[in-house]
Amino acid sequence: MVGHEDHVLTVAFSPDGDVLASAGQDTSIRLWDVRTQAEMAKLIGHNQYVWRLAFTPDGKTLVSLDASGIVRLWDMSDHDASGRPIGETLPGHVSWAWALVLSPDGSTAITTARTGEVQLWHIDPAWWRARACAIAGRNLTQDEWSRNLPGEPYNATCPQWPPGH
Repeated sequence: MVGHEDHVLTVAFSPDGDVLASAGQDTSIRLWDVRTQAEMAKLIGHNQYVWRLAFTPDGKTLVSLDASGIVRLWDMSDHDASGRPIGETLPGHVSWAWALVLSPDGSTAITTARTGEVQLWHIDPAWWRARACAIAGRNLTQDEWSRNLPGEPYNATCPQWPPGH
């Protein structure tokens, strides 16, 4: 397995053991087929060294933490493990990030910094959907949906509220 241009700082196996993720000083994350040892994908999205990687227990999300404390979520639900980014990055710590750990159910990521700062991140989309519905008290209207999610078919994401018109 050759692929990184510089030091590899972290590795993580997918829960089924089929995919190995590696990352390091070149700021990329590489996905490897463990059986064939072939590179499956190169994920680009960090501007600093990638310190830590972790897969959620269901293997559908890869979480990465870079030296600046930026957390990024990667979609690993495709069978080809192409690893597209999920949403925007989560803002980082004020000093160098140090550690990343996921809760046993994979719904929460915890990061730490060299200063002793600890941050908790809800990374389960269902949690965010429920939170947004509780705050908004309604579904998006079709106009709001089209403006904010162009090209995506309308979906009433808050089952407790009628679809927006």
